[in-house]
Amino acid sequence: MDALTFVETSHGVPGPSRIKKAVLRYAVLALLGWSVLLGVSLAWNLDRQREVTLELVRNTAYAHFNKDVAYRTWASNHGGVYVPPTEKTPPSPWLSHIPDRDIVTASGRKLTLMNPAYMLREMMQDYGELYGIKGRIVGIVYLNPNNKADPWEEEAIRQFAAGTLSEKQEISEIDGIPHLRLFRPFLMEESCQKCHGHLGFKNGDVRGGIGVSVSLAPYLEPERRVVRTITSTHAVLWLLGVIAIVLVARRSQSRLLDAYRMTMSLQEKNKALESSNAELEAFAYVSSHDLREPLRNITSFSTLLTRRLDQRLDGDEREMLAIVSDAAKRMDELVRDLLELSRVGRGGEPLSPVDLGEAMVMAQKSLRVQIESSGAVITPPEAWPRVFGNLGELSRVFMNLIANAIKYRGKEKPEIRIACKQAPDGNWRLEFHDNGIGIEPGLGYEERIFGLFQRLHKRNEFGGGTGIGLTISRKIIERHGGSIWAESAGQGKGTVFFVTLPKGNFDAGAKMASKRPPNIT
Repeated sequence: MDALTFVETSHGVPGPSRIKKAVLRYAVLALLGWSVLLGVSLAWNLDRQREVTLELVRNTAYAHFNKDVAYRTWASNHGGVYVPPTEKTPPSPWLSHIPDRDIVTASGRKLTLMNPAYMLREMMQDYGELYGIKGRIVGIVYLNPNNKADPWEEEAIRQFAAGTLSEKQEISEIDGIPHLRLFRPFLMEESCQKCHGHLGFKNGDVRGGIGVSVSLAPYLEPERRVVRTITSTHAVLWLLGVIAIVLVARRSQSRLLDAYRMTMSLQEKNKALESSNAELEAFAYVSSHDLREPLRNITSFSTLLTRRLDQRLDGDEREMLAIVSDAAKRMDELVRDLLELSRVGRGGEPLSPVDLGEAMVMAQKSLRVQIESSGAVITPPEAWPRVFGNLGELSRVFMNLIANAIKYRGKEKPEIRIACKQAPDGNWRLEFHDNGIGIEPGLGYEERIFGLFQRLHKRNEFGGGTGIGLTISRKIIERHGGSIWAESAGQGKGTVFFVTLPKGNFDAGAKMASKRPPNIT
C-alpha cells in the first residue's frame, strides 16, 4: 500500500484520517477473512472427527455382523444342534413339522432341536444383554412371530429382493440412545430347506435379513473430548490471529502516518527549495548582468587606454593593462561558466529525440576557429544514433571534449577519432580518442579532472581555462541518464573519453539517424 495514496485529501478529509480509516477497513477485512478461514477449518475438522467416529462404529458393526453370519453358517451346515429342553430353550412350536424335533438318547436323556435361527436369536439376545450390541435375524415370511421385520427392515428386504440394495445403514435412537443399524440380506441355501423349505423359498432367494445395532454412547464421549480439543485449539489460533492482525494494523498505521508526516515535510521543504531556487535564479540573472557589466567595462576601458596612450606607455605599463584586460576576460568567462553550471544543475528543458550527428555539427561550428587554427582532424563514426536528450546540452558536451583534445595536444596535429557502438546493456557508448598529452594512470587523475575547478596543469599552461567544462559535461550526461569517464595509457599516449547514453525507444529503422559526415580538418 503506497503511503502517497493517503497523502491526497478528498472533500476536506485530512490525510491522517484517511490513513486510519483505510487501515481500519483492511484490519476488519483481515479479521473477517481470518474468522471465516478458522470457521471453515473448524467445521471441516469437526466433520472429519464425526466421520472417524462413525467409521469406528461401522467397523465394530461389521465385525459383529461377520461373527453372527459365521455362527449361523456353522449351525446351518450342521443342521442345527440338539440341547436339553429348559425353560429358556423349550421345544420350538415353529419346528413341530420336523419329525425328529424331539429325541431321547439311549441313556434316556431328552433333547430338542435348535435350528440356526433359534440358536442365533438366543445368542444375539444374550450378547446384547452382556455387551450392549443387539442383533436380529428377521424376514417378511417367517415361522416365529419374533422374527417379524419392522417397517425399516421390511423395506430393506424388499429392496434386497429387487436387487436395488445390498446393504442398509442408519443412525437411529433405540431406548433413547443413538445406535448405528447395519442390515444385510441372507439368502436361502440348501441347508435351510429342512426348516423353511415348506415356505416356498428356492435356493438363492432373499430369505430375510440379519441386522446389528451398535450403540454410539461408548464412542461419543471420546469424540466429545477430541471436539473440545479441536475447538479450543481453533479458538486459541483465532485469538492469536486477531492479536497479530491488530498489531500489524497498528504498526502499519504508525508507518503510514510517519510516511505521511515525512511526505508533508518533504513537500514543505520542496516548496521552500523551489522558492529558494527561484530567488537564486533571479539573483544569478541579476548577478550575471551586474558582474559581467563591470568586467566588460574593465576590458573595454583597458583596451581603450592602451590605444589612446599607446605612445606614452612604457613596457611595464602596457603589460599591466594587458594583465588587467586578460584577468577581466577570465573573470567574465568564469562567471559565464558558473552560471551555465548552475543552469545545468537545476535541470534544463524536457528531453526529446535528438540526432547526435546534429549535436556534433553544432559543436564543430562553435569550434571552427580552434579546429582550423590547430589543424585538428576529427573522424566521426559511420553513423550517429538518436537518443532522448537536449540538443544544446549534448552539443556543449561534444564541444568540451573536442576543445580539451585540441587544447591538451602534443607536438603533432590533434587527431580526434569518435566511435559509436552499442554496449552489452543495450545503451549507446561513444568513445572520443585523441592523440594528446594523456594522463598519468593509477593516480586518480582520470576522476579528478571532472571535479569543479580541478586542473592537472598550471593556469598559464595550455591556454588557461576555468576548470569547469568537464564538470558541466558530467552533470549534463548524468541528467540524461548516462555516464562519462576517462582512460589513458599514460603521458604522451592520448586519452579516451567514454560517454554512455540510454537507448531511445524509436520506430524501427530510426535508431541510427545520421550517416557519417566527411572528416573535418
